[in-house]
Amino acid sequence: MKAREGFYRPPGPYKLFPAILSVFAGFGVLGLVVREGPPLWFILLWFAMLGWLAVNGLYRTNYELRFDDTYLYWQGFLRSGKVRLSDVLAVDSEFLGSIAVFVCRDGRKIRAGVLQGFAPFLSSLSAANPSLGAKPGLYARFVDQAQLRRRAGRTDSSGSGPAAGKH
Repeated sequence: MKAREGFYRPPGPYKLFPAILSVFAGFGVLGLVVREGPPLWFILLWFAMLGWLAVNGLYRTNYELRFDDTYLYWQGFLRSGKVRLSDVLAVDSEFLGSIAVFVCRDGRKIRAGVLQGFAPFLSSLSAANPSLGAKPGLYARFVDQAQLRRRAGRTDSSGSGPAAGKH
C-alpha cells in the first residue's frame, strides 16, 4: 500500500453468518419433513426470508474495505473488487444506517456492513478523498462507542484490573 491507507474489518462474529444461515435452512427443511410441523405457508415464507438474507448478506454486502492513494478495495463472502477513489461520489446508508452504500460514478453501488471500526475508516477515507465529504452517521458512531471488545493498548486506570497491584 502507499502513503495514505485505511483498512476496515469488523470484529470476528460476522464470519459466523454463513453458518447461521445454514442452521436456519436446516430448521426449514426440518419443518418440511416433520409431519405435524408448521403450515406450508409459514415454511415458504421462512425460505423466502432466508433467500433474501443469503443474497444480501453473502453476495451484495461486503465485510472488508481498504483503500490506498488510488483505489478502494472491497471483499465480501462471495465477491471482491476495486474502484478508483475518484469514482466514489457519495456514501449513503440503508436499513437505519447498518449498511453503508458507496455510490460510484458508473452507477455501481458497493454495500458494506457498518460494524465497529467503520466510523474511523470513513473519516480517514474522507480525509484521503476530500471531495467525498462523507461523515459517519449516528449508527456508525453508536456502534463504535458501544465497544463490543476492548481496544488494543487500552489500560485499566481504575486500579481494579489484572494489572492492578503489579508495580
